[in-house]
Amino acid sequence: MGKYITPVAMLDKCLVKNGVDDKIRQKIVGHGENVKITNKPEIIAEACFNIMTVMDELLDEKTKKKVREDCACCLGGEQNKKCREVNKKYESPEERIKAINETNSGFGYGYKIIEKGRYEITFYDESSPYYKKCVCLGMRLNSINKKWSKTWCYCCGGHVKHHLQTILGKKVKVKILSSALTSMGKRGCHFELKEIYYGDNNAI
Repeated sequence: MGKYITPVAMLDKCLVKNGVDDKIRQKIVGHGENVKITNKPEIIAEACFNIMTVMDELLDEKTKKKVREDCACCLGGEQNKKCREVNKKYESPEERIKAINETNSGFGYGYKIIEKGRYEITFYDESSPYYKKCVCLGMRLNSINKKWSKTWCYCCGGHVKHHLQTILGKKVKVKILSSALTSMGKRGCHFELKEIYYGDNNAI
C-alpha cells in the first residue's frame, strides 16, 4: 500500500512533476501521511483541507493552479475518443461544440460559446438547490465547517480544460467561476475557458 490515499498521492506526484522544492512538497502532503481511506470522512476532510491551506500559503498562484490541473482524472477513455473524433470531423468551434454536446459525453450541461475564443461549462442542473452530485461533496469533504479554497477545484478545471483543448485543437486557460465545494452546495461548479493567444501574459 502506498504512503498516501489516492487524492494525496496524485497531488504528491504532480508536485514533483512541477518541480516543487522537496521540503515544501513534504510540508504540503505531510498532512495526509497518516490518513487512511478507512478513516472517518471528517478526518479525511480535515487532512485535505490542511493540505490545501498549506499549499495556498507556500506556492504562487500559477504553480498551485498548474499542479492541481495536473491532478485531473478521466482524461482518456470514451470521452477523449469522442473529443478526438469531433475534432477530426468538424472544422469550426461552433460545429465542434455542438457536436460534442450532442454526444452526451458527460461534460455536465455542455460547453457553451460565450463569445469568440471564450467558453463556459456548468456541471449539474442549475435549478437544483443543493449540488449533491459534485464528486467532492459526495466524498463528504464538506463534513467540516470550514471555507474551502478554490485551489482544490482546479483538478476538475484541468479535466474540462484538457478535453476542450482536444475538441478545439487549441490551448485554453481555465478559471473557476463558482463551485459546489467552496460554496458548500449553494452554487454549482461553473468554469470559464479562454483560448490562449500568442503573447498572452496571463496564460495560467
